[in-house]
This record gives sequence, C-alpha cells and structure tokens, in this order.
Amino acid sequence: MAKEIERKFLVTDDSYRAMATAVHHIIQGYISRRKEGTVRVRVRDGRGFLAVKGATLEGISRDEWEYEIPEADAMEMLAKACEGNVVEKERHIVPFGDLVWEVDRFIRPVEMTVAEVELPSPSTPISLPPFIGQEVSGTRPITIPTSDLALAADSALYDSQKMLNRGSFPRLNRGLFVILYKFYPQPIISESHAA
Repeated sequence: MAKEIERKFLVTDDSYRAMATAVHHIIQGYISRRKEGTVRVRVRDGRGFLAVKGATLEGISRDEWEYEIPEADAMEMLAKACEGNVVEKERHIVPFGDLVWEVDRFIRPVEMTVAEVELPSPSTPISLPPFIGQEVSGTRPITIPTSDLALAADSALYDSQKMLNRGSFPRLNRGLFVILYKFYPQPIISESHAA
C-alpha cells in the first residue's frame, strides 16, 4: 500500500506547457465513488491501470493501491462499468524546485485545467510555479446527476464564469450552471483553451 499525499491548485495560464518535460494522454472513469473511497480505471498512453483510493485524511492524504491491468480490460471497464462520464485529459509533467507537478488539461466532458503535486509528507514546504492559482486541496469532486454531464475528475472544477457569460452550455440548463457558479466562481482555464 502506498500513501498518496497531494495538494491541488487551479491553473492561471498555460505557461506550464513550455515547462513540461513530458505529456501523457489519459482516459479514466470511476467504477465507484464514495466518501470511504474510490475505484478508478485508467488508460495512460496505451497501458491500463486500476486504482483503489481510501478516504481523504487531513485534506491531502489517503491510502492508495494501484495495479497495472491489460489495456483491453481497462477499455471494457471504461465502456461498461463506470459511473458518470469518462474523462479524457492530457497530463503535463512539470519539474519545479525539488518537486514534480502534474498539470491536467481536461478535454472532455468539459475543458478545465488543474495542477497537483505529490508530497513526501503533509508538512513538506513547496515553491509554487508561476502558473499556480488558488489552492483547492480537499475539495469534493462535483457530480452532476445527469447522463449528459458528470465530472469524474478528483477535485474537478468548472470554468463557470466563462460558460455563464456565454449564456450556453451544451445539454446543461442555465439554472444548474448558476448553482455551480456559486460554488466555484474562479475561471480556471486560459482563453487559449476556450472552444
């Protein structure tokens, strides 16, 4: 068993792209999402993984078990066993200071960008890269109860201000979007990522 200790942040611009030393393509979904823990299936660069994560402790720490599985099995689980929508994202690996940051640019079901850094201990001091904004560690993921749109990303946040200002969001009514905006009013992707 491993211990996952990570802090998560909103991303203010796309300067992380020039700083990245690698980019990975990820498709993932959740077989189970409960406060006691989650079961996630993922395909990363053509390799399948199954992860079980315990409840979050102290906002940034939880137990984690991850196993490589055949890609075909992972793809079948994504298609048949996941709750909500499957998430597709690019993970940018950004070394900064003594740590390695992972910046996730979500492609579907919605566009957003968040960064996380794994730590050796909860008290590890960190230096923030220039693209880092507000910390969102410990926030609960949002799941919209509709088959048209459900977020399956840990600590997923919407770029609600931009979508609200446009006055539209595919297959999502404006009233629900206003509710989301009250929880997450900060834009989290740069204009260069806008559709």
